Amino acid sequence: MTFVHNNYKTLNVAKEASKPAIRKAYLSLAKKYHPDVFGHVMDFSYDLS
Repeated sequence: MTFVHNNYKTLNVAKEASKPAIRKAYLSLAKKYHPDVFGHVMDFSYDLS
């Protein structure tokens, strides 16, 4: 089985999408999953005292 990565599918854009549309989709996902933004979900504080 061969795994082929499809960037258009990852960005949820058509193969015929314009460069600005691809950039917009990329930046949208980058903002959504950036560690500084997404990291608060996994930020656990434990009081060890």
